[in-house]
Amino acid sequence: MPLEFKLPQLAEGIDNADVAELHVQAGDTVEAGQIVMELETDKAVMELPCPHAGKITQLLVKKGDTVKVGQPILQIDAVDAAATNGSSAGATESTSSAKAESGKSESGAATKSEKEVIAAAAWRGRRQPACRCSSRAPAPATPS
Repeated sequence: MPLEFKLPQLAEGIDNADVAELHVQAGDTVEAGQIVMELETDKAVMELPCPHAGKITQLLVKKGDTVKVGQPILQIDAVDAAATNGSSAGATESTSSAKAESGKSESGAATKSEKEVIAAAAWRGRRQPACRCSSRAPAPATPS
């Protein structure tokens, strides 16, 4: 069953973004954390990673579209965590531990690792402040 990957909250006060570049297309296989598109807001261009591993079945947006937070942007057939590890021990794990490895909780809410991936991508899109340090010694005080 395909999962819908919805646009997460990018930053405080940002409700939408424009699709600047698509890095995947329908039929591509992606890994968890792989960059799938670049989004442009009023303040920055940021890369958006997909928190799920699997095969993209459908792109629901195209370059130039404006997407809102919570809007589905792609559908993906998620692969089982045990299949990506290739271990036979992983195949005997309980359903709850397999869901935890794939980044989802029992209720389907995002786990901490999924939020960390999204936050890291948002951080990479920000400009870093310039260093205001100086190797010069401060100017001597003038005598009064």
